[in-house]
Amino acid sequence: MSYIIKKHKFLKNLDKIKETCHYNEYDMPTLLKDYPLKDLTAELKIEYDWELDNFLKVFPEFSDIAIDLNENQKEIVTYGGNKFLSIEAGPSAGKTRVLIEKVNYMVNELGVDPKSLLIVTFSTKAADELRERLSEGDLLKSDVQKMHISTIHSFCEKILEENGHVGLNIISDDAGEKNLLFIGKHMEELGFVKECYMSSSNIKYIANKYK
Repeated sequence: MSYIIKKHKFLKNLDKIKETCHYNEYDMPTLLKDYPLKDLTAELKIEYDWELDNFLKVFPEFSDIAIDLNENQKEIVTYGGNKFLSIEAGPSAGKTRVLIEKVNYMVNELGVDPKSLLIVTFSTKAADELRERLSEGDLLKSDVQKMHISTIHSFCEKILEENGHVGLNIISDDAGEKNLLFIGKHMEELGFVKECYMSSSNIKYIANKYK
């Protein structure tokens, strides 16, 4: 458990939080009372997160002022280094949630221009889900609309079209994506040693035969 305070939501509700704590004779959590806190020791982080966790359980109406992540997820969301950040994560690791919170953090907390954000996925379904969840979350819908959220195929096709390569037969976003991934992973086992061309029907046939 590691909380990230949502600055805009917290400041908007600060007076109400103070009134609620005063009325109920409840000590305001240190993370809120002394916001923003930096360079905390591991022991203090645990203690202050515990305080805030109890506060949000007692007063759930303020649950949207902070997000609860594990330490690895928090590090990803708040990362602001000048090197590329590459993350490996398996199924059910919370990839989509972390990506959404990363975008929220960049726009709402760091003031990053939404138009500068490129968010690419492999499937249309994933791109649509991201767009929907971002629109329903802490961001303005107008900000989400400014972002480029699409599949890697659509993004590459757009670049090609902008550079005069029009009318190319681009692989559809979802059709056969699992088959393509399967063949790419088992190229040698399937007997492919050099570059080759396969039609969509052949890709499906080969993948189904060897799965």
